[in-house]
Amino acid sequence: MSMDKPDDNCSFQEWFSAMASVNLRKLSEQLKAEFEEMQNEVLMPHEHTEFSKNSFTGRVRYSDIPCLDISRVKLRFPVDGNDFIHANWVHLRYSPFTFIITQAPLEATISHFWSMVWYEEVSAVVCLTPITEQNEPNDRPYWPVKPGEDQFIMSGEILLQHLDKIMQDELQITLLRLVNKSTGESRELYHYMFMNWPDHASPTCTHTFLEAMETIEKNSLRENGKLPVIVVHCSAGVGRAGTFVCLSNLIHVAENKKPINVLEVVKAVRKQRALVVQSFPQYAFLHWALLVHMMKKDSNLKSVLEKSCKTICAIREWSTDSECMKFAQVKRKTIFGRFNQRVKGMFSKMSLRKQKKPS
Repeated sequence: MSMDKPDDNCSFQEWFSAMASVNLRKLSEQLKAEFEEMQNEVLMPHEHTEFSKNSFTGRVRYSDIPCLDISRVKLRFPVDGNDFIHANWVHLRYSPFTFIITQAPLEATISHFWSMVWYEEVSAVVCLTPITEQNEPNDRPYWPVKPGEDQFIMSGEILLQHLDKIMQDELQITLLRLVNKSTGESRELYHYMFMNWPDHASPTCTHTFLEAMETIEKNSLRENGKLPVIVVHCSAGVGRAGTFVCLSNLIHVAENKKPINVLEVVKAVRKQRALVVQSFPQYAFLHWALLVHMMKKDSNLKSVLEKSCKTICAIREWSTDSECMKFAQVKRKTIFGRFNQRVKGMFSKMSLRKQKKPS
């Protein structure tokens, strides 16, 4: 929801109070009108010329999901001279990351995907879709899934190695090493696969998803001051992936005590990656998940929010079928608490390996 004239000093509480002051029918109509406003925007052919040229080259998963020229990632050193990959850069104010939103790799684009990861020095890959979703013939794991397994890509130029894996119900974390066979240079990165987020819908458990996001972001930050690059994809790279990036930015906006305007954040991302946040439940989920996150971060907000229980329950119903409780308890035990030590151990291994490298 947007505020008509957001004050430069408006807080999260003021944003929520603006919603709570509106009766539920009007609030529902307003949120749906905002979403429809974005859905009615028409892209012009000149905005996605390279996508149009490549629609039938085996590089595009869905012909109705364009890739904007203005922000598209260009493959470096393409073997066939074609630098197109269905991926876009996304830069957002207050975000400590640079994002690349892309479609799930196709059989013909796996090498393009890893070339992008290598040359753009990606810190993490976030996969928000089960690879076998809808049993599409082009879906298969694009990374080595078993410990010790190796995979050559880019005509053998890059060796992709599976070093370690942690898996618990909703989240799978895989430690990968990429080795450039020509130069001998190697890098390690984490592949995160979140598996409980149905297509065109919202995550089945808001709290687990928020904790997964926190784990991903915390372990992607760099100490050298350079913004980490995170690749995010679902199937098409617009619904779930776009919702992930928008929510990440909204959380950082709120934590920086800056004006909150959900509509404007989604619009800002759509200017860089077309059609992100694909359904109204996903748009409503941005409001709901932000409420849950902020209450968990600041227990003093609980009394404020509980005074508007009807508004909170309505936003949850519009956004998700989740049966999890309205708000996470401060010391709530989750899958992340149960294997937190293993995750720390995995990251410690990578840090030690980096320290042992000759200067």
